[in-house]
Amino acid sequence: MRNSGAALVRDVRAAGDRTPMYAMSYVPAEAILEKVPLDAAVGVGLAQTLPNAGGDKTSLTREFRVAMNRFVPGVEPSNPHLAGYVAARVAVEAIRRCGPSPTPEKAAAALRQLKVDLGGLPVDFTAGQNVGTQWVDIGVLDRRGRLLL
Repeated sequence: MRNSGAALVRDVRAAGDRTPMYAMSYVPAEAILEKVPLDAAVGVGLAQTLPNAGGDKTSLTREFRVAMNRFVPGVEPSNPHLAGYVAARVAVEAIRRCGPSPTPEKAAAALRQLKVDLGGLPVDFTAGQNVGTQWVDIGVLDRRGRLLL
């Protein structure tokens, strides 16, 4: 999907079509910018299921960037990195709530009771649907190739 979404933007823009385009969250801005010249990518909207990894609007993203700088210096933080960071924080919180002897069953039960704010991203598994967040925003690629939210 990453490549097909980016290739669609490339092909539509190459045909001269400037119709507003939107992509799903699994098409990262970086993939589009690898296939499409910056001037053709400006204005493409991307659904985002997490806050902007490069933004500083939430304590989650600020803490994430601190962790990235500490553990993988020199690597540009991206939304796929942030997704892994959020997944790790959710898993650690569920395991922490298991008590001194965590098991897969206890972790699953803890997740079903998990309702927490990760610093601007509410996570709530208590509805029993195995969906932890309903957060969605639309980011738009700007003239610098950055995602604006």
